[in-house]
Amino acid sequence: MIKNIDISEDSGKIKVFIELEEFCRRRGNPKFGLDVKKVEQILIEKKIKFGNLLSGPNLLRNWNSDKIHGTWIFEKKSVDKSEKQVILKEEKPKTTRRRRTKKASTED
Repeated sequence: MIKNIDISEDSGKIKVFIELEEFCRRRGNPKFGLDVKKVEQILIEKKIKFGNLLSGPNLLRNWNSDKIHGTWIFEKKSVDKSEKQVILKEEKPKTTRRRRTKKASTED
């Protein structure tokens, strides 16, 4: 379904250009749509760290010639190397109090 993918990184931005194969019943190309979430999945599969979406189309469709290709621009995710020590507190198990019941007296 995807004809061409071009991913480039420059000046703190990641540009993703995707072109889809055209819909054609004779060739057996089914209708296909591509949205931002699928583009993010492609970046995750290629192990590219990205930030927020800056610009790009909402949806690509291979049956509409105007929306057959698109470019998404993401922020490049900065890597924080400041490591802070994290101290986890242990939780003590809470003890439950036994309920004291009065014994019934059998005085006559």
